[in-house]
Amino acid sequence: MIKYIVTTAITLLLVSSNTKWLKEDKMSKACFLGYNVTNTKGYNNRIFVRKRVENLQKKAKTIVLGSSRAMKIGSDILQTKKVQNIGVSSGVLQDILGLYGVYSFNFNHPKHVYIVMDPWFLMDKKRDNRWLKSYKAEATKMQALINGKEGVQFELVDRSEKVFPIELSDVYSISEFHFKDEDIEGLKATEEIFNEFIQTKKRFEELEGKELTANELIKLPFLYDSLNTDDELYLNETAERLVEETAGYRQGKFDELEFYEQLNIVKLNRVILELTYGLKEKEKCDEIVTRKSISTELTRLPDGTINYKPNYEKSTVGQINKRAKKRGATPFMMVANEKFSNQKKFKATFEKFIEYLKDNNVKVSLVMVPFHPIVSKQLKDVKFGFAKEVEQYLRAYGKDHKLKVIGGYYPEEFSITEEDFYDDIHIRKSGLKKLEFK
Repeated sequence: MIKYIVTTAITLLLVSSNTKWLKEDKMSKACFLGYNVTNTKGYNNRIFVRKRVENLQKKAKTIVLGSSRAMKIGSDILQTKKVQNIGVSSGVLQDILGLYGVYSFNFNHPKHVYIVMDPWFLMDKKRDNRWLKSYKAEATKMQALINGKEGVQFELVDRSEKVFPIELSDVYSISEFHFKDEDIEGLKATEEIFNEFIQTKKRFEELEGKELTANELIKLPFLYDSLNTDDELYLNETAERLVEETAGYRQGKFDELEFYEQLNIVKLNRVILELTYGLKEKEKCDEIVTRKSISTELTRLPDGTINYKPNYEKSTVGQINKRAKKRGATPFMMVANEKFSNQKKFKATFEKFIEYLKDNNVKVSLVMVPFHPIVSKQLKDVKFGFAKEVEQYLRAYGKDHKLKVIGGYYPEEFSITEEDFYDDIHIRKSGLKKLEFK
């Protein structure tokens, strides 16, 4: 049995403008190159989405805006190509404005926008303000543009000097995981220690007589399997996930592996040696670049959609319902006894935004994603009538302004059942396919 060391996640320190949001930038570039990224703890979700938009090389014809409830909507659901999903967790209306600003200021207006409208988007209370640190300038400018503020003009970002990566090695490098002399405190000779380590373990017959430096040792694909025969390794969460990721290629020769495989081998081995010898820990780089669409943690795909970890993707109805009940008597992001008729600010902002999109020849589709039946039942309670009022408003607004309105908040109206969900608010593709996107 492999034992675990519980490590405290360290937030990336932003030491200069050159390194600010470096993690999110690298992750987004890996996605741009067609890779999936998983184990993405300790990162800023909104900055990552922003960077993913900024690092796109070509304009998408269709974009999807919304919260995490929108993140399963991609080309397969919309049945069209060149789709980018730029939804963010716990999104609110300011996220919609800010991210549309980021996209349109980089690429001009798309042809089609799907806006996944959660009820709380139009609620003046209980706002999530994380957008302020991620794209405040863009959201503020979009607000000015939709209000027709004098002197504010739509301007494209100059991308003429932007350099795009061609290969993953343009984003990450093996050498950034190399040990430095100062990484091993109190020891005079790094290489002596590791070569003594090899001789002591007597599990490296093919290396007999060879002198390895520390940075050569971390390139051995079979290091983990050679060391773990006596169940003596202590792994942190990232190392354990790297063990699973590299299972299919740890027996190959390092020089014959794909670059992302080499990268994951080196990261795994570095962590193993850090934990074994109590060495100085490499600055956090927990994200794992992979070809797998489903991994041990939530996985980000190149088009902005996501896949959950296996036990979430394969949840039983009992597990789904248990999660749906866990939220308690108040549905996510909702406020009891709130009246839609009292909402003024964000309703007006929403309507001006739609008018702005239409004035710029953008086709707009409004989407309401159903909630789990347990939540749906709660939303029928008079004290949460806000959701029903929002649904009625969106249908009427869509009809008056000739917008396609897709779905609704109540799953029974679309023959959507418990099996079509992951939890109380997140729907599976099986449920989305029951809505009329086309």
